[in-house]
Amino acid sequence: MLEVIFSKYGKMMLRTNEVAELTGRSESMLVKDRMEGVGAPYIKMGKGHSATVYYPLNELVQWIEEKQIKTA
Repeated sequence: MLEVIFSKYGKMMLRTNEVAELTGRSESMLVKDRMEGVGAPYIKMGKGHSATVYYPLNELVQWIEEKQIKTA
């Protein structure tokens, strides 16, 4: 999965809008997840509202895979 996502975006850290596109969750839901501490791991660069949030691709993929529900 990591290789497929990397080939699409060409970088190892994605911004909120890219994660929203990838996961199907809205940007506002991703923000809410971060505030509640339940979302994918992220890095915040800067302070306050002007900060930029990045999601490390390897941790994002791991988080997505952990959410998978496997059936028989």
